[in-house]
Amino acid sequence: MPTNDYTLLIPYFDDYDNLIMLLKDIHDGNLRDHPQQILIIDDGSYDDRIRFIHSQYSSTNLPPIMVRRMTHQGPYYAETYGLSLIKTPYTIVCHSDTRLLGN
Repeated sequence: MPTNDYTLLIPYFDDYDNLIMLLKDIHDGNLRDHPQQILIIDDGSYDDRIRFIHSQYSSTNLPPIMVRRMTHQGPYYAETYGLSLIKTPYTIVCHSDTRLLGN
């Protein structure tokens, strides 16, 4: 089994600055193995800065980032929706305010 056989699911609601810090942690190698993909579920944010994610991270060593939007229903529904979209056998859920510390 490949060690990166998972998707990183990030439920997100109006927390862009913390999301950027989480993606920076991943970019800096604070995960032992990068996921196959990063799936961000935007739970109806009022702040529209999430649209800049692709332009900020398209030329980095991060795996593909997918953003899906939904109407605001809360983190449980965002996670459930995200899980319904994932095709990898494993999933790690990190909320946007999670920090990944290095070794």
